[in-house]
Amino acid sequence: MDQITGTSSNSTNGSEKGFASFDHPLKLVDKDRWIATIERLKYGYTNTNGIYFPPAVITANGCHLAQRSLRDDGYIHIAPVTAVPKEKPRPQSAHRVVCYLAKSEVDVHNLLYGGYQASHLCHQTNCINPDHLVVETQQVNLSRKMCSVKVNVKTSVNGRDYFLKAEECPHSPPCIIRLEDRAAIEL
Repeated sequence: MDQITGTSSNSTNGSEKGFASFDHPLKLVDKDRWIATIERLKYGYTNTNGIYFPPAVITANGCHLAQRSLRDDGYIHIAPVTAVPKEKPRPQSAHRVVCYLAKSEVDVHNLLYGGYQASHLCHQTNCINPDHLVVETQQVNLSRKMCSVKVNVKTSVNGRDYFLKAEECPHSPPCIIRLEDRAAIEL
């Protein structure tokens, strides 16, 4: 039994255990083209309409924030640098492409065929740093989006000091607390 596909070694159609026998849209484009596409987001580029997109901004906590317009769903969607002649793959979420390129074979399989999602540890939907991305179930991803991890805060009310203790992040790996937020609320 193959650990990644869940199929026996003599299987040819790939449809056992509910896995589809078709290729995922990310796989319709070779990895070199996806790499070139992500490099454009990272280093900046001018599109075919002459619109310049500057390089990704690297923040204090290591986010690589791509400077391309976000779609209504809050994510960056990109098409490969060069379309495959016979197929015109639809644009994909940039963070999913990064996971496809940078994560383990098991993670990629789960992302493409197992119903898993690419999740941002840093909660920044335009971050393309592979170290800030993890492949996890939809349930964990949704829980991560609502993570209320905060830093310890000292405050004073009517001359009396209070310490508000932070909650521990329940996720593994833990969410990344944005340094910008910490600086804004610590006293």
